[in-house]
Amino acid sequence: MRLSRRGWNNVIVFGVLTLFVLFYIVPHLLKSSSEHVQLILPHQQYLEYRLPKAKLSNVAGQWQWQPASTVSIDGLMQAWQGLELVAEVPEPEITASICQVELVVTGLESNLQLELRTGTQTDYLHYEGHWYPLVAGQINQLCPVQLR
Repeated sequence: MRLSRRGWNNVIVFGVLTLFVLFYIVPHLLKSSSEHVQLILPHQQYLEYRLPKAKLSNVAGQWQWQPASTVSIDGLMQAWQGLELVAEVPEPEITASICQVELVVTGLESNLQLELRTGTQTDYLHYEGHWYPLVAGQINQLCPVQLR
């Protein structure tokens, strides 16, 4: 049995769809739940960190606290820039809200509104209804006690 031109077109269409499913859709469905989540994309940059008692801004190419603070600028920036969030968890039992942070990032229409909270098991970062567990002690690097 020979295939007609229409038959070959159908074979090609189904072949392309099969390849699409194999190379695009299946890998996205098989992603592991332990995958890391990025708060900002690699090409974006932080412009400002707003904490409850102070704001760290980039003024004329220099980072400055407003009002002045003794907290290490490099330490705070490294904590946020090196932040790797593991996959989200179901809503945990929260014992206290520690700090609200607003981040101004390039390329975003609105600022990132984050909340750092302590739970019964660990500390969490709450962002847009999602809960991300933090490593022990990380909450104090992201929002130092002096700035709460």
